[in-house]
This record gives sequence, C-alpha cells and structure tokens, in this order.
Amino acid sequence: MKCSLPDKELSEPTGSNSSWTELLRKYSVSRKPCGLNFRFFMRRAVSNGRADSYTHFIHSYPGKILRHIPSFLLNIANLCPEEGVVLDPFCGSGTVLLESLLSRKQKSGTFGVEINPLGRLVSKVKTTLIEVEVLDQKLGDYLGFINDKATKASIPEYSKMGFWFSKPAIEKLGVTRHQLECLPADDVSDLIWLSFSSIVRKVSLADPYVPPPIKLKPSKFPQDSARFYKAKELLQRNQDPPVLEMLNKEVAKNVEKLKTLQGAPKANSRPEIIWKDAREIRIGRMGYKGRFQEGNAKLLDGKSIDLIITSPPYLSAQKYIRSQKLQLIWLGLLTESEVRVMEREIIGSEHTSAKELSTIAETGSRKADDLIEWAKRKSPEVACRTYKYFHNMTKAMHEFHRVLKDGGHLVMILGNNRLLGRPIRTYRYLIDLADQYSMKPKIVLRDKIRGRGMFTTRNDSGGLITDEYVVVLEKV
Repeated sequence: MKCSLPDKELSEPTGSNSSWTELLRKYSVSRKPCGLNFRFFMRRAVSNGRADSYTHFIHSYPGKILRHIPSFLLNIANLCPEEGVVLDPFCGSGTVLLESLLSRKQKSGTFGVEINPLGRLVSKVKTTLIEVEVLDQKLGDYLGFINDKATKASIPEYSKMGFWFSKPAIEKLGVTRHQLECLPADDVSDLIWLSFSSIVRKVSLADPYVPPPIKLKPSKFPQDSARFYKAKELLQRNQDPPVLEMLNKEVAKNVEKLKTLQGAPKANSRPEIIWKDAREIRIGRMGYKGRFQEGNAKLLDGKSIDLIITSPPYLSAQKYIRSQKLQLIWLGLLTESEVRVMEREIIGSEHTSAKELSTIAETGSRKADDLIEWAKRKSPEVACRTYKYFHNMTKAMHEFHRVLKDGGHLVMILGNNRLLGRPIRTYRYLIDLADQYSMKPKIVLRDKIRGRGMFTTRNDSGGLITDEYVVVLEKV
C-alpha cells in the first residue's frame, strides 16, 4: 500500500521543506513509494498559483518531464544548498535547466548534457535572456532580410524528401533555409532557427498526432470527426504551404515567450549545456545551433556537483531521434546517415547487430542480470537490447558518482516498462545499479502521468506509462 500526503497538508502554503520532512518520515515507516501530486502541490502550496509557464513550451519535445517536479526539488535545502551546483545529464529540452533559472534559491551553476542536438538548441534558446531592445532590433533586421522573393535554395540531401514534403513545400523551405544560413551566428538567429524547426513538421505530410513520422491519412479517422476534417485541411494546405507566413507567426509567438523571462522571479546564473554524453561528462563549448566545439573539451571535475536531477532514457527507448528526424535534417544538425548512427548509439536504442548478440556479459546488478537471462530464453535480440541499456546506464551511474559531492543527491524521474509482456519496475533496477556506487535510496515518490507528450506504445509491448517515479538517492 503506497503512502500519501493528505490533501490538507498539501494545501497548506508551508513551502517544500516542511512537506519534504513529512514525506521522508512517511517513507521511512512504510518503505513504499509515497504518492504526491506535484502539479497540485506546486500550484497550491508553493507557487501561489503561478500560471505562467515562461518558455517551457517554446518547442514541442516528446517525453518532457512535468515542470513541477524539478520546481519542487530545487527548492528543498536538504537536497541542494543555496549557491549549489545542479546537473541534468539527460537534459532533453531543458525543463530542469529552466526551472533552476526560475528557482527561488540562487544556484551558482546549472549544467545540462544532451546527446540530441535539437534538444540542446531548445534548451539553449529557452534559457537565454536577451535584452528586449537588442531582441527587437535584431529581429527586425533578420526577419526583414528573409523574404519570399529570393530564389536561391539550400535543400539538404534526404532520400525520402519527396515522400514527406510536397514539391512547393521543399522549394519554400529550401529558400528560407538558405536565407537563415546567411544570418549572423548569435542568440537571436538561434531563436529563428528553432522557430523554423517548429514549422518543418507542420508543413510536412506527416501525421501531427503521432510523434514518429507516419504519413497522414484522413481515412484512419472516423468520417465527420474533427480530426478527419483537420487532416484533410492540413493535407490540402501543405500541398503549397505558406512557409514564410508561418515562420513569422512562430517567431512572434516565441518572442513573447522569451520576453517573459525578463519578469522571472530571479535572474539566476544562466544555465549551460556543457556536453552531449552522460557516459563521459565533459565540459565543452557549445556554439551555433547546439553544435559543440569539441577540441578543448575536458572532463567535468570530480565531486563538483551538489544535485543531479534527470529523467534517464527508458529501457525500451522512446523514439526521440526518429521523431525529430525531419527537423534534424532540415536544420543541418544531422545528415540522414548520422541520424541512423545516433539511433544506434543512444542509451535504450532498439537497434542491435548480430555481432552484439555475443557481447552480453554481467552488468554488476543481480536484478538486471536475472532479467537479461530471462529475456534470452524468449528473444536473444531483446536480451541484447536490455543488456546494452543496463551496461550503458552503469557507465552513466559511474559518472554520476564521480561528479557528485559526498552527501550529494541523485534524483531520477522515470516510468516503468513492459518487456516481452512482463511488467518491469525500472526504478528498482536503477536503484540496484546505483547501489554499486554507494548511492542509497532516501525516498521514492510516485505521481500519475496526466499526458505530457509521452509515446503511448513502444516495441516489445513497452506499454502505456501510467505512473512516474521520482527516486531520490544520496551519495554516502
């Protein structure tokens, strides 16, 4: 039976710390995940009804964590002292980074690591404060330069370009892309590039209701339904979409979001995206459009981080790269072949090779090894993917232990899975992996997922993710 904090306690505007103490007490008694509705708590008890989401939704991104979770955790002094340093090694679209910027407790530094270059670009844009006068002046100059009378186009090589886009859409996107490439490389042009990314998918022939690209077919929806007519309307419009008009509207909408940061509660130090791989955390210099200048990158100092808050990849990986393939290619962040390589290299990849089937070994976690042995008897390919996941997460745990200060905390936000039809409590396996590195569970919280852009199905009967677990561990 799970423990929970009564609604009365949740409603009292006493702040995070007193409620945190009560949760710890309840968990120490029951040793069961404590139920906590983070959204309700932060709206009623801490945030005083804060409705402004600032730049959280500046660009769509699958599997975003609920912003109220890091908001709650970042304001607990026992987890991260004032002037502490925060790290999100799987920062995605930057939810933790933005909440750290908005946190009532000043942070001396917040770092993000993300393998997906589009995620890095989203994170960078949404946490960048630009003076209003500078923003307005540069936008006027840059958008004045972009027009629909230009003829020179820059169209990326992609074997299925004609499958996903009409010929007029390709031509218009190509002309706009060429003009964007002529802009100075700065924060304002990154904002315009991110807005361009948003419209790439919108002017495609892909189904807007499914994250991984599949062809939009009105016939899949009930006739006379709203989605049936919407699909027909989209297909008709995207035969010759108004690309420039849509770009200008997207930029205007994003500018308004970005300007809300000027009125943020406190302008903490600007978060930085420092590297791209959680399995070896380095400090590199990120430049234009989320690209890294890797030459002088060095290892992040050991015992330099007070708090890690992150949402690790899932055992059956969500298709982040595949979902954003069209944007990645049009922005020039990855080529078609580089997309395939990244899909194989990410933690939780669904891709395996014949050679990799012979590489399965012990992970160091008895729970994980038993699961892999069970999967072997049913599907060697699934067993191989499962081994690769835990092998890579072990590398990440080693890095977390290395960079965390003694007494520092690791917070993992994750959902459970189904593997070959079997329910898998992923958080328990990752607790077991962390135990190898003297990171011990302090509390486990549980919250219902209420729709956050999560994929509802995955290969191998990955299943619907209905609950989110927040696992707090301490380096002892």
